[in-house]
Amino acid sequence: MAPTTTGQISLSATTLVGDPVLDISGERVGRLEDLMIDIENGVIAYAVVSFGGIMGIGAEFYPVPWRALMIDTETRSARLEMDQEYIKDAPPMDKREWPVAIDYAWLGGIYDYYKIPYYW
Repeated sequence: MAPTTTGQISLSATTLVGDPVLDISGERVGRLEDLMIDIENGVIAYAVVSFGGIMGIGAEFYPVPWRALMIDTETRSARLEMDQEYIKDAPPMDKREWPVAIDYAWLGGIYDYYKIPYYW
């Protein structure tokens, strides 16, 4: 799955943060919380997506490979081309202990889950 965009070629991170994340059927499953950048390789390593909860309370955070998301600038949303059950079974991250450095072994497990080729 390659990322696709409609409209603009580049966007600021603040434009994307807060946008809804949709599943393959167009149903809202979460919200784009943040983008994690691999400084050494100069790429967005993954997006942090929140799923569940009510008004942000009780939500769980999930790392999602950036290349698994398709950004639609017209609808201001990101889409994961998978169903809700697959998304809900993804490995979560501890929202209190965000990684400070890229751990490629951990990140490899995330990329494997979403079936996205490694960028490193």
